[in-house]
Amino acid sequence: MTNPFIKRLLLLFSSATLLVYGTIYACGGGDWDWFFDSNFAPEAFVDKSYTPLFLSGDIFYDGTETDFISRYNDDIVVDWKGFLGNKMSDQQLKYFLLDSSYVEVMNLQSYYKSGKITSEIKRLKNKLDIKNPKVKSFIEFLAVAKEIEAVSVTSNPWSYEPIQYAVLNDAKLLANLKKMYQNENDSFLKNRYWFQYMKGLFYSRNLSEIATFFDQTSSTVPKNDLYYRAMGYVAGIHYKNQEYSKSNYLFSIIFDENIKMRKTALFNFHPQQEVEWNNTLQLAKSAKEKSALWALYGYYNDEILAIQKIAELDPKNPNLDFLLTRVINKVESQIDNSLEKKSIVEYRKSVQRIVDPKTIQLINSIASSSKVASPYLWFSAEGYIMSLTADFKAADIAFAKAEKYLPNNDLAKAQLELLKVTNRISATSSIKSANIDKLTADIDWLTLKLPALNIENLRYDKAVIWSKQYLSRLYKDNGNIVMAELFVPSKDFYTNQNDIELMKSLLTKAEKSKIQQIAVNQYYLKLDDIFKFQAVTALYNDKVAEAIGYISQSGDLQQIEFLANPFNGFIKDCHDCEHRAPQKKKFTQLDFLITMQTLQIDLANSTNSFSNALLLGNAFYNITFYGNGRTFYEGSVMGDASYVGGYDKWAFEQIVNMGMAKKYYYLALKSAENDEQRAKAHYMLAKCERNEYYQTKFKQDDYYYSWNNDKVNFLAWNGFKALKNDYRNTKYYQEVLQECGYFKTYVNQR
Repeated sequence: MTNPFIKRLLLLFSSATLLVYGTIYACGGGDWDWFFDSNFAPEAFVDKSYTPLFLSGDIFYDGTETDFISRYNDDIVVDWKGFLGNKMSDQQLKYFLLDSSYVEVMNLQSYYKSGKITSEIKRLKNKLDIKNPKVKSFIEFLAVAKEIEAVSVTSNPWSYEPIQYAVLNDAKLLANLKKMYQNENDSFLKNRYWFQYMKGLFYSRNLSEIATFFDQTSSTVPKNDLYYRAMGYVAGIHYKNQEYSKSNYLFSIIFDENIKMRKTALFNFHPQQEVEWNNTLQLAKSAKEKSALWALYGYYNDEILAIQKIAELDPKNPNLDFLLTRVINKVESQIDNSLEKKSIVEYRKSVQRIVDPKTIQLINSIASSSKVASPYLWFSAEGYIMSLTADFKAADIAFAKAEKYLPNNDLAKAQLELLKVTNRISATSSIKSANIDKLTADIDWLTLKLPALNIENLRYDKAVIWSKQYLSRLYKDNGNIVMAELFVPSKDFYTNQNDIELMKSLLTKAEKSKIQQIAVNQYYLKLDDIFKFQAVTALYNDKVAEAIGYISQSGDLQQIEFLANPFNGFIKDCHDCEHRAPQKKKFTQLDFLITMQTLQIDLANSTNSFSNALLLGNAFYNITFYGNGRTFYEGSVMGDASYVGGYDKWAFEQIVNMGMAKKYYYLALKSAENDEQRAKAHYMLAKCERNEYYQTKFKQDDYYYSWNNDKVNFLAWNGFKALKNDYRNTKYYQEVLQECGYFKTYVNQR
């Protein structure tokens, strides 16, 4: 049978080929998602070499490398520098090792064989001590290494098309290389000839010889990068031969022993049947090797089982640590921290249901065993798990134990304090029973002081957001709607005038408690924003004097200028055109309202009734979504989206409401003294009818996606009918006919 672990791996590796050892691709960089969805940073606990293995939405946490051709370059240069000493400059060494030096190498090799001095040799003699024995050995080595390199380096390893890998078909070269290895006495050179021969066998597809040669000689070779790279070739051959137990075993050794190849080894861990997995375990010669295999198993499938097995084999094995961080991060990822529709009790129960009791038991037992290599990690994890399951006292005890092993670095210190703070906040069941001073200090540290420290790799964003949600729920349950809003703004808070006044009262309060001050400081609105919003809503209700009173208290917001004259009314609505047009007077928000008040007074006194009513109609039209004066309502409360779907429902209904504009256009129509004026009033009313027609359509759920299939773009609105039937002889009728395509279509239809 095939276990779930095998099924999962099959999905990942179904397209593997002979050169599985070769190349892995993905995006580079850390997995930023986890910084915003976790309180538990693996970097605070686990050796940096394990970073790729931290829980991630990608194959590896830090992205996967693509630079397989040059990833060893620096080490190669350093190694050869140690061999050559000062016989070559760094620049010369890099050129011969890493650059296009094939011609120079072959010329020098020819010179060493024939002794013939050419013009090229003369040139090289001026730069290099070519008679130096070590320089000669270096060039002779490069002469064969460059031949192997010609087939081992793929110029375009990333392609959507099948890659045709070169094959080394030069038995003479391989035989010579093997002889050079056997005859070499210098240990440095012998090691490198050994590796080149292994590499040559791999790229010659000599599948039987490479494994045999490695088995015969590996005990004589130093366990350096070359050794593990060669082991990777052998593992790849076993893979090709479908000898997955052997392949997996070798890759597990590479994974455990060679940090540089850890990603490659992990990626090439092959799916297999249960019997083959057991055979792989049988190949392991020590608890350390078995632990490495279980670590690979845990990475791909079941961290808990892997931890259990490794703890039994070797409780101080470092692989335990990265697996534990994955367990904790997985638990975190499943938690829904939203408290909008949950009580504190319901929230705690929802979290408790996520944490498997077996996980708790395993972590507790290993942490308390005093056998682990990193007590700080295990006690911190124990405390965090206990906190998540609402055993806050047990969490405190575990954190106190962790503190005894606290590493002396900022990340570790901040990480433990973060867990302790979230535990104390979580333990608060109600505001009434809370130690407000302690709670205030924790919130101050978490939301203000901690972010300011800017500690690399520390994950605190989730805790900050969660703490605000938690406090908001506590205050909401206590009936304090204002404090609840300050910590978690709601969409409809500003639809209630009483709540608005309570908010203003707190914001203007001279002596605020510290928790109130923290809440106010991080709130997204200031008092000016609220006064501006109240001015907008007052005007939408035709309360101009009240709006003036509010806008006058809005600080600099009252001086925001309209981008176009808000009292203009044109046949076509073209915001950009109106914004570009020259303006004799720039209206600020306050100027606008004062002017409206003057117009209303004149209208009430029957002074220039038509003009004043029309101007007021234009003003109310322009402060809707359809007008040129959106800056009037745009702000932190209402929003400032460029499309109607970007507003909350209550705000949307206000900014598209044509009621006030129609009211004053009807007054203009009633006060009109001639047909030109009546024609204009009717058309302005038709524009309002058009907008209302659009809004009816926009309310249909699927209209956003199907509007382009709509065969009806306009109706014969009352304004159109009146204009066509009664005012054909007016100049304004002709202007509308020229500028309004809808009206022209309506008039010309038969």
